[in-house]
Amino acid sequence: MGGRPGRPTSSKAAATSPRGAASSATQKPAFTLNKLQRDNGNPENPFTTATFAGAIGENIEYEVIAKNTGNVPLTFSNFTDPKCDEGTITGGPGANPVPVGGSTTYFCVHNIKAEDSEAGVLENTAELAGELVGGGTPTTHVSNTVVVAPISP
Repeated sequence: MGGRPGRPTSSKAAATSPRGAASSATQKPAFTLNKLQRDNGNPENPFTTATFAGAIGENIEYEVIAKNTGNVPLTFSNFTDPKCDEGTITGGPGANPVPVGGSTTYFCVHNIKAEDSEAGVLENTAELAGELVGGGTPTTHVSNTVVVAPISP
């Protein structure tokens, strides 16, 4: 009935290391990057991907969620968001790896400026690199685009 006690009986069990990480032959690093926004003037509103109107001087809060969808822990680095105002990026995992199925969240704020109004629309994405714990070639993903439009003076 199955095998000797204490021995794995399926190839899936045999392909994992004692710590539960997939063996190098089956390592599949993967992650998603989802960007959300909300009007800072309405913090009771949930973060959303929906487009909404904004005005010069308003703050837009961004939330960017990186979810490890692969089968190995990942480290994340080089989070960039061109619309995050300087000094407002918070969150993320730091040097800690994100486990399989786990996620980490970054936050930042952008104050709508006259140049945003001149463009008539504020489109924004974020970018993040993820790689296997211990090294490897990083994979960079760009998030979905969120939009504030129209922008009034």
